Amino acid sequence: MTIGSNFKKYHGLSFRLQFSQGKPYTGAFFDATTNTYSYDTNRAWNSERMENIISLNLRYSFKVYQKWGNITGYIEIWNLLNNTPVVEMHLNPRQGFETFRANGILPVAGFMVDF
Repeated sequence: MTIGSNFKKYHGLSFRLQFSQGKPYTGAFFDATTNTYSYDTNRAWNSERMENIISLNLRYSFKVYQKWGNITGYIEIWNLLNNTPVVEMHLNPRQGFETFRANGILPVAGFMVDF
């Protein structure tokens, strides 16, 4: 869901709320006889899900019109809620699942010149 508005003719401000369900994965178990982790064949494949992803982004943009072209720029702050769920998992047979988390608060900026 995105909500935004332009003000003073050349400026814009918007918020974007993103929600998505976590990716599916298959659970694992530890085999004490071999001292390794393996996928649990007794469970249905991809029967479990990672954490849900919720993100709130804020964006300020501006545009300047010139005779020779336009200048557009923006500053965006991603993940204002600082939500860092697990977004990827890989099974390492020696250590179990290695998890990779989403980025925390992340500033992004851009600049464009049109002729």
